[in-house]
Amino acid sequence: MSGAGTFAPQITLDALFQRNAQAGPEATAITEHGSVGLRELSYAALNDDVNAVAAQIEGFKFDTPRNIALLLPNGAELAIALLAVMRAGHCAVPMPVAWRKSDLVRALRTCEAAALITTANFAHEALPALAASAASEVFELSFPCAFGDGLPDGIIPLSLDRTKQEIKAVALAPEQSTIATFGANANGVDLFPRTNAQWLAAGLSPLLAADIRQGDTIVSAVPPASLAGVAGAFIPWLLTGGTLELHADMPREAMFAEGKRVHLLAPARLLPAVARVLGAPLASSTGVHTGGTADTDFSAINSERLCDLYALGEHAAFALRRTLPSQSPAVPAGEVPAGATGGPVTVETSRSSDGEILVRGALLATSAKAGELAQTGFSSYAVDGGGFLPVAPPGLLSIGGLQFGANDLERRILKAVPDAKVAQTADPLLGTRIVIWSAQPDHAVDALLEAGLPRIIAHSVIMAEQARKAG
Repeated sequence: MSGAGTFAPQITLDALFQRNAQAGPEATAITEHGSVGLRELSYAALNDDVNAVAAQIEGFKFDTPRNIALLLPNGAELAIALLAVMRAGHCAVPMPVAWRKSDLVRALRTCEAAALITTANFAHEALPALAASAASEVFELSFPCAFGDGLPDGIIPLSLDRTKQEIKAVALAPEQSTIATFGANANGVDLFPRTNAQWLAAGLSPLLAADIRQGDTIVSAVPPASLAGVAGAFIPWLLTGGTLELHADMPREAMFAEGKRVHLLAPARLLPAVARVLGAPLASSTGVHTGGTADTDFSAINSERLCDLYALGEHAAFALRRTLPSQSPAVPAGEVPAGATGGPVTVETSRSSDGEILVRGALLATSAKAGELAQTGFSSYAVDGGGFLPVAPPGLLSIGGLQFGANDLERRILKAVPDAKVAQTADPLLGTRIVIWSAQPDHAVDALLEAGLPRIIAHSVIMAEQARKAG
């Protein structure tokens, strides 16, 4: 393989951000549409916030690089925390805010998190209370922290006091992981740590496929808490020094400046609806596929470029440009150039005899063996004209942007509600929908929430009598 093995830049993600902050300190770095309203931060203000949080992390006096978990919505605080953790010399581990206690505790133990950063500034979600409860069960977690006011006992307040002295970024070794993400398997979760070079390789394909240029605006409805979210928006933003517009919920409006080239990243099934809300012509629109290839038609989207970002769990993600607006492009077997034919190669694909997708290349996580083809668990089917399309593993469910192991999820549901019957059905927006039948639905919902399952699962309960009537 020619290109993927030689992609090894030594620059850090935080150094890219600091370069942008020095080049345009008054330019808008982040625009946040969150539950507490609109917020804009210049590069200078964002850099000061990063310094403030990094200084507080330094105060924890860790003697070696540690994993620091982030339980934050898709907004400015998540961007601040990601950069601050790296500036302080540690590895950021973002987690979905939809996770409840059982998911959170298991993930914190898996990554041996020494600290956790969350926020009180997220709708009506009591994330600090959730963090305090989870921290009480995780021995390694010594520093549960949160932004905002009214924090429960045991949670350390994080200040954005910009009068703090500027700190010097910690020099990171090339092999040190900077951001690690979680991926589901049939029976639980796996951790995928990546170095600066691996993250830059992962972000190159979405950047070039969408033709994101210096100073452009990136609108993302996909939080940087997964490979797709970090590679699809966060890394291209660092590489181009423009504005990153983050939406904690489905976008209802956009605030990008007139005349700016604007790029949209959203779940593939929701991309046409989000593009319609934004209204203005877009430079590119990229739909993220996390559970195989969603049946999507982008013909109604007003965009110069239409792209598909295929995420094979957290193993690999790469973007391909559409030539037919109504049809997802096939994944080529072999080297997958970033952006176009002849571009740099960061991933190579192959198929096993039973159709499983195998990958190798510069974007693979640190846990992958160098030069060897890694199993993804994703199957595929060949298409006319060459190439193939991904199919989600049989044991993996993608529900509303979250991924669950089927065996693990059913085990947890039945442990909380022993008399329940569990089934799954296709859903045009969620991808998959779980249906839980119970003779006592109200009790079942409370039991599932008490057991720490996400609300998207707990509120799938219907009465057994309703199920029988429905057929």
